Amino acid sequence: MSISKEEINNILEESNNFQYVELNEKNLDELITIINKNYDKNIDLRKKSNNYMDYIQIEEQLNEDLSVLQRVSAYPNLIPIFIKYNGIELMIDILNHPNIDIVNKIINLIQELTESDFLINIEKPKFFIELLLNYNLFDLLIENLEKIDKEYSEDTIQYKLDILSIFENYFDVYPLTAEILGNNNKNIFLWLLNTIKENINKHINLTLFCAEILYQLLEYDKNLIYFSEIEGLTILITIILQENILFNNEKRDNPEYLELINNIIDCVCISLLEENNLKIFKKSDGINNFINLMKENTIFKNLALKVIKFSLNNNKNNCEEFINNNGLSVLFSYFMGKGFKKNEKKEKINKNEENVIEIIYYLIKFTNGIQKERLIYKFKENNYEKLKRLINYYYKYYKKFLDEYENNKNNNELDEENKNEIIYFKKIIEFIILFLYNLKDDIYFKKLDFFSNKINELINISEFKE
Repeated sequence: MSISKEEINNILEESNNFQYVELNEKNLDELITIINKNYDKNIDLRKKSNNYMDYIQIEEQLNEDLSVLQRVSAYPNLIPIFIKYNGIELMIDILNHPNIDIVNKIINLIQELTESDFLINIEKPKFFIELLLNYNLFDLLIENLEKIDKEYSEDTIQYKLDILSIFENYFDVYPLTAEILGNNNKNIFLWLLNTIKENINKHINLTLFCAEILYQLLEYDKNLIYFSEIEGLTILITIILQENILFNNEKRDNPEYLELINNIIDCVCISLLEENNLKIFKKSDGINNFINLMKENTIFKNLALKVIKFSLNNNKNNCEEFINNNGLSVLFSYFMGKGFKKNEKKEKINKNEENVIEIIYYLIKFTNGIQKERLIYKFKENNYEKLKRLINYYYKYYKKFLDEYENNKNNNELDEENKNEIIYFKKIIEFIILFLYNLKDDIYFKKLDFFSNKINELINISEFKE
């Protein structure tokens, strides 16, 4: 059964009345009514016929109507009217439309309506964004991501970016929605991981966005637990190892690619804050794999150092495995400054030094027996060169503390975050020094004149605590 030509003409005429008018309460109500009618008619015709020609005119008109509706994002004062006349329900219904171009009109509109710059200009912004969630917005967006992958070609990348932008908007204005998304829509984790894996060398902008969204999800404990249940960390490790093999000069010179890899590494590190993910890391031979990456001449060597640090914190088994897999050799190469390139930025070198110092600190705290003996021996070999460098590190951080204090003294306040970081590293270096000096079963360190003299100097510094 086909719709009559007269009916089509009436519908087109009604819709055309809205193409060039300024939206107001009255015509917004009329526009929503017409779109609802056209949408219902379009869906009805699609059910009755598989012939595209039977519903093409109505569908094209629906598409044009939605272009007009998109202009509501320029009228924040009309949002209460938009809600009153069931505009939210209309958008949710159209997200189920089988034509992705029709759906994307609504995705674009929701993206604009959830931007912070728009929300600050409407009444009850929190009510508005929660109302969308109450209609299962996230479920529908994920369903559309999956449908795009299944039914459409690569020319829909922008559609995926638009959907991810809605998630980002929500996280910006209502951060807890990242936890809600992860808890209630667990398919999002696999979709993000698979999209990164499949597109990392094809669509950097898409994979970069996916990695950013994934990190925001992993900032919540419940999401970390689910991430461990699907062994998402294994997928990330596989991606990193593969990318290290494929790394080339073109990628080295691509700032978006470098940012992407850093984001993936950050996802690995934050996932290691959850106990089950540490077990998965061990199961995936993570310690050995990242020790090997530390030996590579790629961007991954310094990033691997960061991952190792996160994997060792408060984990005796990983600390022991690190030493058993000859991690000390490459670690102390970094410690002596041999792991850094001459042209590397000072900030990056400082961060690598801090990672090395923290790793040594964890190894002292969480190892015993032969593993700890091997660690202690590293400070004895080559005429105690590493012990001397350790002392130099202490003075470096003590000087940084004094400089920070002087730089901020005139303002009567210190940069607390920076100050606390400097104090933290200064204190763990103190811990390492005093650990070596106070070894009960080893008198060699105390017999060293230079070491004893330095210890006496350090004890005279008021901040140095035993």
